[in-house]
Amino acid sequence: MAALLLIPVTIISGAYWTSIPYYGVIAILWLFQRKTPIPWESGLTIMVTTLIAIFIVSKTDYSFWIYTIKIIGCFIVVSSLRPAIQAHQRLWIDIYFVLVLGIVWETNAYISDGSLGKIAGRLTFDMGFGRYLPNWTAIYCYLFAMLALRWRLPLALIVALTMGWLTESRNFALALGFVGVGYIFLPIWRWFFKKTSRTIFLYLFMAGSSLWFLEQITTGQWSGYSFFGERIFDFSADPLRLEWDLIGIKEWTKNLQTFAWGMGDWPNNAPNPHHSLIHTLMERGIVVTSALFIFLMNDLSKHARGMEPWLLGWFSLGMYLHLNFVTMFWVIALMILRCRYVRNGSNVQEDAVVEWLQLKSGFKWIAFWLRKVAL
Repeated sequence: MAALLLIPVTIISGAYWTSIPYYGVIAILWLFQRKTPIPWESGLTIMVTTLIAIFIVSKTDYSFWIYTIKIIGCFIVVSSLRPAIQAHQRLWIDIYFVLVLGIVWETNAYISDGSLGKIAGRLTFDMGFGRYLPNWTAIYCYLFAMLALRWRLPLALIVALTMGWLTESRNFALALGFVGVGYIFLPIWRWFFKKTSRTIFLYLFMAGSSLWFLEQITTGQWSGYSFFGERIFDFSADPLRLEWDLIGIKEWTKNLQTFAWGMGDWPNNAPNPHHSLIHTLMERGIVVTSALFIFLMNDLSKHARGMEPWLLGWFSLGMYLHLNFVTMFWVIALMILRCRYVRNGSNVQEDAVVEWLQLKSGFKWIAFWLRKVAL
């Protein structure tokens, strides 16, 4: 039942730019699938700090703050859920997932014709209001792939990765690159994700490093990299993106009020920082962002087991896109990490790829390091 509810609304929320069905599913799952109590202490802390900000920020768009409270409410509710799928249901759920993805592909996927600054030949969803955005489509395809991997649905995983590849999003390729690095050095990332403090340090390190890399390539210190003549592998200078990030930092630090509490909703037609942390700090300030950030990283570290490489890739997606913390993207990501795969009556925490590698004699050294980390 959880799979039948969760799969289509996750896809619909991505394909049609609406999260309303997802709220209903969260409510239903909370009634029947909750496994742990709601963490009211941390939830109320986030709520209170956000509500206080309403009376401090001068340029407050109240509809923006209502949306913020609504998403934070979803964070709090989701933190008590553990949707499960049984191993014997995997095949027909996998086929169902592929069929739903196929319907979305047929009814809502378009090839961008070069309008809105997009390059022709890139797959994109209609994100609503005439917006065709391949990069945001790639984010949802990555989430689809995470859900397919968490529930061990190989056909859906292949389809989701194919759709993401057709967007030709460099962020998608970069995220998959981080996934590969995650598998190669899995014991290291598993060590980081074991504790909240280490997870926070890892994200902040990636956030700072990404800005430095972008600056080095944009200013010509590094030449950039391009492979196989494909756009998805073309990591070249992007002066506009760096400029917008710097504008975001300047706006956030222009006075003590914006530094502490942000400046409310940033206009969609403004130069949005293509960086999740900068965007969140600019809109909500350091007080609300810190409370929200600690809550998110704490929850991620609790349920990262078996998904460390993909969580590393998820972090990388927010480094060059404004993947704001208070969005349905993060609600969906939290839900996916909390999903369980049940085999022979017990939860299987390990990643299917890692489990496969452990069975291969040529990868015994990986199994050795995994056992050491587990101990």
